[in-house]
Parts: sequence; C-alpha cells; structure tokens
Amino acid sequence: MLIKYEEFLPKASSEQKKIIGKIVNTFNREASLLRIIRLAADAVKSGRGVFSEDGFGITLCENKNDFYAVTAGPRSKLIASKYQMCRYLEEAVDAGMEDLDIVEKNFERYVEKSISEYKKDPVL
Repeated sequence: MLIKYEEFLPKASSEQKKIIGKIVNTFNREASLLRIIRLAADAVKSGRGVFSEDGFGITLCENKNDFYAVTAGPRSKLIASKYQMCRYLEEAVDAGMEDLDIVEKNFERYVEKSISEYKKDPVL
C-alpha cells in the first residue's frame, strides 16, 4: 500500500526528510521550467509572436527558430533536473522509502527501470 509522503514526514528521519525535500523542490523547478517552455510555444502557435516569462518583459518568439533560441536555457535546465530527480529517487529507495507515493509513481519514469529491478542491481 502506498503511503502519502505528507503522512510519512512526521515519522521520517532527517536524512529521509532531506531527500523528500529534494524531490519536491525538483518537481517544483520542473513545473516552472515547463511553464516557461509552454508560454513560448503558445506564443508561436497563437501567432502573437511574443511572450512574457515573468509578466514584465516581453520576448520575441515568432517562429520555431525563436522558440528554440528562447527556450534553450529552460530546456537545458529541464534535462539536468530530470537527471537530478533520477538520483533523488534512487536515494529515496536506498533510504527505504520505496512505498511512498511520490517515489513509486515516478521511479520508472525517471530511472527507466522498476524499483524491484533497481534493488536487484542498483549500479546499472
């Protein structure tokens, strides 16, 4: 049975809390980066040709080339974030938190193998 990480936190060790914090922060960072990428994509699709990442400045984004240039930084950070998430989820399993919902639901997506496969051979 999966355990919600919010329910587990009061019982978690300081190391487990630290790992859960890293996972949650990385999810939030990914959501923010995806929002920026979607805003730029919407600007191209809608024909507006501009978008505002923060609500203040306006960035030209009229076509695919602009889109790739404008989103190069966020896309690069998103890739790095996915590698971090892979490590954090592996740390969570190594720390005995494989029954947490946040770990179970995302492990295969990021690590690209099941938790049981990982536990059999964590190096590969």
